[in-house]
Amino acid sequence: MKKYELTEETKFVYGHTLYRIRAVRSFTLSSSEKIAKGDLGGFVEKENNLSHDGNAWVFGDAKVCGDAKVYGNVWVFGDAEVYGNAEVFGDAKVYGDAGVCGDAKVCGDAKVFGDAKVFGDAWVYGNAEVSEDTKVSGDVRIKDTERTIHNDKKTNMEYWDNIENTVEDAIKIVKEYSDVEISQFKLEENITDIVKEATEVIIKRLEEIGGKFPYVDENY
Repeated sequence: MKKYELTEETKFVYGHTLYRIRAVRSFTLSSSEKIAKGDLGGFVEKENNLSHDGNAWVFGDAKVCGDAKVYGNVWVFGDAEVYGNAEVFGDAKVYGDAGVCGDAKVCGDAKVFGDAKVFGDAWVYGNAEVSEDTKVSGDVRIKDTERTIHNDKKTNMEYWDNIENTVEDAIKIVKEYSDVEISQFKLEENITDIVKEATEVIIKRLEEIGGKFPYVDENY
């Protein structure tokens, strides 16, 4: 059963004509809020952009076009845009001035907001959050982050300080309780150097398996 129709109100975006949607039946969003029959939504190019199944909805001036698909319990609102071959599904939310495009996918309970852009073959899923003016692209996979990934130096420096503290605690335990000589790690005796090198090894290995890290300057 259809949940919306295309109205005569249009916008021309990226060479596509988009139509404002209007609910043709009442239904409940995942937040228990209701969309009433007759309520206006955002803009889509065609009905394939927003599934009639599930409770996904496009609000306000948000736009979905091209071969992009929004389904499940998704909210797209504000001035957000989903286009290209992108897919947003599950309980994800895309809002603010955020954009999801290319072959990107945003799903689970993920949130993309602010001026963030997710594109290429990137996946943002789990509980991940991407915000501000962050750009996530390529074959990157971001999952279950308990922090917002963004370009704010101060916040991300604190993030890396926490990682270094964790590594330092682990190495101190090894030194105190292990029979292994620290020289067998092929690292300097100085604990700061050990922590730094161990952290860099962890970063390198995680990057090899698809990890994505926030901004850090060369003197972190």
